[in-house]
Amino acid sequence: MKYLAIGGAYFVTLIGLNTLSIFFSEKIKNQEELDKIIIEESKKLRLNKKAIGIYLPKFEAECKKIGNHYIVKLGGKMANRGCVKHELYHIFRGHLENQSTKKVENLKYFFKQEPQAIAYDVFGLKL
Repeated sequence: MKYLAIGGAYFVTLIGLNTLSIFFSEKIKNQEELDKIIIEESKKLRLNKKAIGIYLPKFEAECKKIGNHYIVKLGGKMANRGCVKHELYHIFRGHLENQSTKKVENLKYFFKQEPQAIAYDVFGLKL
């Protein structure tokens, strides 16, 4: 029961911080704004990898590596500066380099990589 409560509190905190970012961050309304914000935030992060943005009308936030290219897809309420910062941080820290479907890797993502990206997005902390 103790671990369930700790896990629940952890999950609620992650969702809460992410929600703050979604509602209080600068909104992106089109592809041009997304491209501009990706360039600005990449410079702030000193990201030496190029990210390509794809603006979508539907609710989505995803970052993935295809070959040597990094793709950031954002849409709906997720199309905002905070989500750009979040997804670029995954690229910056190398979270996309060796993706796996193994359960251990999924736990690493959920308990280490995702909180790092949220901390950068919300507080500007590079962990």
